[in-house]
Amino acid sequence: MMSEPLFHPSTKGRVRQFLQKPSHALMIVGSPGSGKSHVAQYITDKILGDSTHSFVQIIEPEKTTISIEQVRSLQKFLSLKVPGKQKIRRVCIIEQAETLGVEAQNALLKILEEPPDDTVIMLLTTNDKTLLTTIISRVQTLQLLAIPKQQLVDSLDSRDGKDIDRLHVLSGGLPGLFFELLNNDDHVLSTNIQKAKQYLQATSFERLSNPEMPSTKTEIAAFLQALMMACSGALKVAISKGSFDDYKRWHKRCQLIYEVQQYNAKSISAKLILGRLALEI
Repeated sequence: MMSEPLFHPSTKGRVRQFLQKPSHALMIVGSPGSGKSHVAQYITDKILGDSTHSFVQIIEPEKTTISIEQVRSLQKFLSLKVPGKQKIRRVCIIEQAETLGVEAQNALLKILEEPPDDTVIMLLTTNDKTLLTTIISRVQTLQLLAIPKQQLVDSLDSRDGKDIDRLHVLSGGLPGLFFELLNNDDHVLSTNIQKAKQYLQATSFERLSNPEMPSTKTEIAAFLQALMMACSGALKVAISKGSFDDYKRWHKRCQLIYEVQQYNAKSISAKLILGRLALEI
């Protein structure tokens, strides 16, 4: 069996409660790098005794969305009888559930309204706001919280000369991202944060005319994450120095980035998203 993932203490308690009495559906919510897939595999392993069990189905987006055809395929999978005497004998994991189209969500809702007794369905998402409220009302929600720095430090065999404080700030305490940064000096997030800092120092015209700006939803999300980390770091510095004017400026920027992240999650035009960001940041 796989070892237990690193959990924030309150998250760990929620996971243990779920494992003691699994419900038919669980939504795992966390930022990119929070380890959602690892947690889902751990829960599957604990429930079934083997995360490679033949009655585990993982659904991922085809290109950019999860289609209604994929959900219909899930319905067929769930109609099969599963041998065994365990209460839970089958697990379905839906990765990037925020990419479910409206028709696919409505089809999934029908499954959640009358779920098989022997099955746990897990939805993994970075943004539960994109899902129908009727779906959210039929699932338990597990929020993956950031890990305190000391807990991450205690989990390390060796620091190997790494700047743990910097890595913790960069990762936002997200364990998956923290260990990726720890093991990869050229991680894309480090590159994106450097680009974000340059973006913040540029003029509005330079931002608007920059030919290297991201264009796809995924690329924009990664850039916005890095931009938020850069601004959040500056906000913390302003607070520590007691500079109220700097605090107001960086807080306003963080609010703007959050709003733009929501627009991007709803697939609003990249040109509009980046245009507003360039002019108002």
